[in-house]
Amino acid sequence: MTKEEEHQEIKRFIQSLGYYPNHNYFITEKSIRPTLQLRGESTSFWSVLFRKMYLLVFTETELILINYWHKNKQVTIIPHQKINNFELENLFPFSEICLSFDYLKPFYFYVEHPDSFYHQLLTDYDFSRDNFQSLYQKKFYGLLTELPPQ
Repeated sequence: MTKEEEHQEIKRFIQSLGYYPNHNYFITEKSIRPTLQLRGESTSFWSVLFRKMYLLVFTETELILINYWHKNKQVTIIPHQKINNFELENLFPFSEICLSFDYLKPFYFYVEHPDSFYHQLLTDYDFSRDNFQSLYQKKFYGLLTELPPQ
C-alpha cells in the first residue's frame, strides 16, 4: 500500500466513525512515561515492546484514540472536559515531542520533532507531520493552554 492509499484509507475510516477528516488527525506512538523510556543502543527493540501505533483524531469537543492495528476494536472517545493536564514536552536530544494528558490514567504519545534530522530528510508529503503542525497552531482545539517552544 502506498502512503497515499494509506492516507485515503485513514480518511475513510475516520468518516466511517462519523467524523470529518480535516487536518485534525495524525499517527503517533503510545508508550510509557518519558523518564522510563530506554534510549541508546537497542532502542528499536524496546520500541517494539513498549510502543504501539495510534491514530489520534481531534474535534472541537472530543479526542478519539484509535489503536492503529486494531481500528475496529479499540476506539476510545474522550470528551474534552474529561481531559486533564494536556501538554507537549520537547524531548531533547531525542528529537521527539511527548503529547501527554490524564483521563482515568496518564497517556503518553510520541511524535518526531519537526526539526529532527529524520524530518529534514523527508521530501515526500507526510500528512501526519503536517496535520500535527496544523493542530499545534490550533492548540489542539483548545486542549493545549500553553504552547511550548518549538
